[in-house]
Amino acid sequence: MNSYEKNINSISAGILAGVSKGKVWKDDEENPRLMAVYSYCADRFSVEGDIDKVSDEKLQSFVDGVIDKLKLSGFERVVFSSESPRAYVRILNLYMNRKIMSELEITFIKKDKIQDIRQLPEEYTICKVDNIILEKLRNKKIKNSEMFLKKYKNSWKSDEDFYKYSDAFIALQEDTVVGMVLGASNYEETIPAYIEVDECLRHIGLGTRLVQEMVNCCVDKNRIVEMVCDEMNIKARGLAGKLGFESVKRRPIYWFEV
Repeated sequence: MNSYEKNINSISAGILAGVSKGKVWKDDEENPRLMAVYSYCADRFSVEGDIDKVSDEKLQSFVDGVIDKLKLSGFERVVFSSESPRAYVRILNLYMNRKIMSELEITFIKKDKIQDIRQLPEEYTICKVDNIILEKLRNKKIKNSEMFLKKYKNSWKSDEDFYKYSDAFIALQEDTVVGMVLGASNYEETIPAYIEVDECLRHIGLGTRLVQEMVNCCVDKNRIVEMVCDEMNIKARGLAGKLGFESVKRRPIYWFEV
């Protein structure tokens, strides 16, 4: 059973399982009932655990403590989510005095290969990120390497974990990174994919081709690719629909200034 079937956030689940990189706060180290899981890659935290078994006072004290730690780390706003509808209601009630913003987040998955591969102009190349490409990125032998490395460093504890649990591809224009797709975690072979393309090159099919490569690579390994986007992100939703992704979950995310 996958994360979308268990109603578990796949990035948070991967962090809790020790597979991918993030920060975890617990109300009790030995017998936790509440956990806040922060994803460096997604830049948000989720509240997990037995919410119904904790009083409002303890829930607020726990969440306040997490917010204080984020403020000390330089955060100016808090973005949070939870797989529990009850948790949403209780946290929102506790912070009614704040101006809370929200939007809907949609999860898409793809289980089968994409046959019709998008062709790109000759000056663009798609490369799988292996140890050779990764070394070139780190040594700045490929320009604009930080487009990939920033998300990579925020997702994986080690190269070994990345090669074992995930995959990634970059798009090159000659020797410059202009696009990327990265598997940011792995929970029971579901891979949440992070996609980025240079703003000036978003109409030539780079995103489409990167996702196609990622999906086909993952399917060969019996993995499912997951795409998550905001409801208002029409382009991302259109890309998912065009490539045959299935919409499996909708949930709200909230944020407020700290």
